[in-house]
Amino acid sequence: MDFSKGFNVQLATLFGIGKIPGGGTWASLIVLLIALYEQNAETASFLAFFTLIIGSGAYRKLTALVESEDPKEYVLDEVIGMGIAISGVYIFTSIFDQLSFNLIEISFRNK
Repeated sequence: MDFSKGFNVQLATLFGIGKIPGGGTWASLIVLLIALYEQNAETASFLAFFTLIIGSGAYRKLTALVESEDPKEYVLDEVIGMGIAISGVYIFTSIFDQLSFNLIEISFRNK
């Protein structure tokens, strides 16, 4: 096995996470946990941007091996999506710093 092909496949499946049931959900959870551990969105934004750059090459290598246009093992799209979502939340909370959203308080007030 070619090292670059093997590494790209490992990267495309996020080191095997894409091969387990619900792999995309687990990949999203990993990005969320990284962002929560770091307590900032810069890491998630970096992961999304970096994955966006390298993801297409890994995707091409994986589709050549599994002969599918949309392999379920490819989970870097979930990494990108979660990174963008976390970045959006960070930008929103930065703009509206004093805004709080408390669903429980809103639901009791409307009754």
